[in-house]
Amino acid sequence: MSINWKNHWSNYKDDPLSRINEPYLWSDFVIRHNFIFLDNIIKNYLIGVKQKKKINFLELCAGSGMFTRHCSSQDDFIFTTIDKDQHSCDLLSEYAGKNSNINVICDDIYSLPLESNSQDIIYIGGGLEYLEDIDTCLSEINRVLREDGILIANVVPNTLNIQLIGDISIYLRSFFVKGRQKKLVPNNAKRLRAKAYVKAFTENNFINIQRHFLTPYPQFSLPRFLKSAYAKVLKKNEQFLLRFNNSNFKGKEWLTISFDSKEAVEVKNFESTF
Repeated sequence: MSINWKNHWSNYKDDPLSRINEPYLWSDFVIRHNFIFLDNIIKNYLIGVKQKKKINFLELCAGSGMFTRHCSSQDDFIFTTIDKDQHSCDLLSEYAGKNSNINVICDDIYSLPLESNSQDIIYIGGGLEYLEDIDTCLSEINRVLREDGILIANVVPNTLNIQLIGDISIYLRSFFVKGRQKKLVPNNAKRLRAKAYVKAFTENNFINIQRHFLTPYPQFSLPRFLKSAYAKVLKKNEQFLLRFNNSNFKGKEWLTISFDSKEAVEVKNFESTF
């Protein structure tokens, strides 16, 4: 059963990107911390770009294209987003505005309508676990990605991690409160083991794969009044969370999101750009 993205986006009363500087929900903090991390990866990649040129940036499974819109003020970037869902593409165009420099394409991720060796940076956030055929997708990504380009992908591995606690809470609330049973893994996700993701990247000719672990706090299914309390705890401890994200703590494989890149990217001088 496919996801009804129109219903999904209707749950958002406003554009989540509008709350990036003043987060007050769990999802706001995840977006904020992901963007801080991604900004540093891209900044370090650009330092290594030898010649001045326009950077082709592609976001796949883009949804409302939050990260692309976050970066869209960059004059030296050419932005493209691809998502197969028309409602998501229409929403991205609406949020971005008429004067946007973002090329929004509604098309299949398994056959990208782009020239080979044309993209410098490809970002796919939270999309790989929804794909039926990850190998075909990665093969297409590798085709359009330049030899010195980077792929940044964030995934939730199917392993024992903090997010599993949150998944269980969502499952139990659905079962007991809403009177209907859902799958333990929400939103029809098809999560692989962390090693399986690395294997898939390797088999599709991605090199210098780096794994970074991020966001040491899970999503819980909470009553409304506890959601705001949870957000206040995150806000109070935000600097600790940011330092933790950039640490080498060995237990970070318990965390929820890992990033993989085609080329090795050193993330140094970790600092907020907000």
